[in-house]
Parts: sequence; structure tokens; C-alpha cells
Amino acid sequence: MLKGDIVFTDLGSKNTTEHTQKGWRPAVVVDVLINSQACTIIPFTTRVKKALPTHIPINKRDVPVLKEDSVLLCENCTIVRAAKMAPINEPYNVCANNNELWRKIIAGLSIQLSSKYDYCTKYVEKQYRRGAIVYVKDLSYPAIILSNERNNEYSDNVTVAPLKNGALASEKFYDIADDCFAMKNVSILNVSKKNICGYIGYAGKKIANHVSKQYIERLNEPV
Repeated sequence: MLKGDIVFTDLGSKNTTEHTQKGWRPAVVVDVLINSQACTIIPFTTRVKKALPTHIPINKRDVPVLKEDSVLLCENCTIVRAAKMAPINEPYNVCANNNELWRKIIAGLSIQLSSKYDYCTKYVEKQYRRGAIVYVKDLSYPAIILSNERNNEYSDNVTVAPLKNGALASEKFYDIADDCFAMKNVSILNVSKKNICGYIGYAGKKIANHVSKQYIERLNEPV
């Protein structure tokens, strides 16, 4: 699998929340992880969706491997194991064949991880704030919430980046060193709020910005 590949992926038989995708469906690989054993993907949907900055409408004529007009849901980015992915019949890589679409994908993810909507802070519970450090069900490490706070107020899901073990300096103060977000280790995934099972503390938006910037910079690197 390469960054930009369109693949079929199994997102499970049940929605974790109302706003996530399920079943086998096409998706675009935005990041390859763990020696190609897993990938961060963004799923396509053929359903008509509300116009949002994180939704990218795609005409099937612009991406010939798609059978129908579709929408890419950047807020639904998640990590899928390679065993849950399959190649499409005709290989297609967005980075190589449709640079304009790749720029739109990066722009959509940048908005999802942006501080632009942080004015919503007062409406967001502390365990869902951008920059909060939390425990997430089925994740081995704590994670930092990166999604913008407008998303975190209205959506049933948040976007997080798992931290390396030992990244937390203390229980009361979080002076998180840059090396715990080494570029090769920053990955993001969409999780249900109901799967956040513990609040550890607040690292702050400066740290969240730092992690988001590293991630977006990596997506801009050549394949």
C-alpha cells in the first residue's frame, strides 16, 4: 500500500456511532504505518452529505475507479489493518493521478485538526477539548485530542493521536517533549466519544497544534 492509493477496506458490520461508516467500501490511504501493517484511511460514501469543509465531493469522471459520484469524509479518518484492506481491480493513486484532489484531502484534514473553531471551547466538556489527554478503549497508549472544538461540540466522534508510552511528565502538569511526537510515530484516528474512558489532563492547544502540524507536513511529503 502507498500513500494516495484507493483501496477497498472493511470498516466493520456495525456503526460505532451515527456518523461513522461501516462495511466494505472504497477509501483513500493517507498514511502508511507500522511497516505497512496498517494504514490511516479516509472512507468514501455515495450518500448525499451536508456540505462541510471536511467533506470533499468527487465526480466519478475525475476518479475513474469509482462507480458513482462520492464524498470523502475527512472527519472519518481512521486506522485499518492491512488484513482488512484489498486492492481495487484497477490500481489508482491519488497522489500520482490527481494532485488537485490530494490537496483537497490535505485541506480537509487540516480543517479537522485546526484551531480555527476553538471559540467553541466553553461549550465542550473537558474530556473532549482539543488538547486533552485521554484514555481510549482498545488503545494501548493515552491519546491527545486534535479535532477542532466545533466538531467536538456537535459530533459523536473526535480525532485523536496516540502518544508514545511515558509521554506524560506528571499527573498534574503536562510538559510533553517533542520527541514523544516523533514524525514517524504521529498517527491519527477517529474514535467515538463513548470510547473515551478516562481523562488524564490538559496538554493545551499549543501541543495539539504542534502534533497536527507534524502530521500535515508528513502528508505533504512526496510518495
